[in-house]
Amino acid sequence: TAVVTGETAVDELSEEKRLYLENLTAVDGMKMTENGVPVDYYVAEDGRVYLDRTRITQTDTLLRAIVPSGDGWQTALALVSKPSNATASFGTMTPCDEEGYNDPDEEYLDAMLSVYYKSQLKAFNTRKTEDLRFSTDNNTQGWEGDITMGAYDAVEYSGDKSDMVFSTAGLTYGEYSVTLNAAGQWTGVNRNTGETESGTDYMTIQAIWQDGIWKIDRCIPCTEEEYNNGTLKISVN
Repeated sequence: TAVVTGETAVDELSEEKRLYLENLTAVDGMKMTENGVPVDYYVAEDGRVYLDRTRITQTDTLLRAIVPSGDGWQTALALVSKPSNATASFGTMTPCDEEGYNDPDEEYLDAMLSVYYKSQLKAFNTRKTEDLRFSTDNNTQGWEGDITMGAYDAVEYSGDKSDMVFSTAGLTYGEYSVTLNAAGQWTGVNRNTGETESGTDYMTIQAIWQDGIWKIDRCIPCTEEEYNNGTLKISVN
């Protein structure tokens, strides 16, 4: 029979509606969130944990398991790359608080920045701020003018061939924040000439813990030298 996190049990989902959660064992008191929002989970007769796959409507949806551990909590993450995925694989458990908060490690930062930057390039292409992922209202509003007015229309960006990396030089953790220098490496096609172009955008980024998830809150341009030296353009106080 199915076990859910909500107060009322529901019928088990048919197989085609299940998103199985690999490397995760349900324990009493475990909580699950989808992009920071609590979500019910179920346990099949064979012990495998799963979600209602019809809930997953966006690419790169972040799932977080928050698991009781002794007197504290541990958390693990899984990224669902597309809604059609049948499984999502969770990573290593790390200590956290009851809401799942802990300092994001380098692997997490790498994944978060990659998803965010690809979504930003998509927003440049579509002129839609709602395409931004892992972005606070503050950050989204800061980019709204450039996105909706087509400030970056000269190039049609390729999300598959573009990515964002970061430097550990200057990387600083604050209370519910992390500040670091990042380099967005983009590739696209010039809309006028049809030629392939590429470039690198250097910036200081500050992410904050908000609504159960890490989100990009501020982006300030920096130079390549500042990127390499770890000179942050945003105060960490």
